[in-house]
Formats: sequence, structure tokens, C-alpha cells
Amino acid sequence: MSEAPVAASASQKELDITLPSVRRLHATIRNKEAVTVKLATGDTLRGTLKWLDTECLCLDDGSPNGIIVWHHALAFVQFDR
Repeated sequence: MSEAPVAASASQKELDITLPSVRRLHATIRNKEAVTVKLATGDTLRGTLKWLDTECLCLDDGSPNGIIVWHHALAFVQFDR
């Protein structure tokens, strides 16, 4: 017998897709646009965003698995043209 799905608890955060920043990042993922990600450490990463959640984003930099970056490690995301 399979178990019923577990409902999200009140303490779990949900991604607010009404925020302009989230909508812009989703458009970047959908359109496979290149981005430059600057980290709080000063390091710079470049690639395309694969996904975004409430804690992290995944950057496809051409490596086999991509790079997962925690939001608190970000300084900014620049949208390349």
C-alpha cells in the first residue's frame, strides 16, 4: 500500500513566484540565458541557470553536474546579453 503525500508544514518556505526577481530568474531558466554569478567571496561563476528553489540555485557551467549555490552566498546575478 502506498503512503499518502506529506503536506508541507507551515515552517517550510515556498518560492513566491509573484516577486519580480523570481519571475526574472524563471524567465532566464526558461530561455536558457547565460548569467554571471558573483559570490560574496568575490568569486565569479558563469553559465545558465538550471533550477531555483527557496535555498539554492543550480548553475550549469558545462561541468557534468553543475554547481549548486546557496542564496546567502550570492552577491548578485548579472544577466548576460
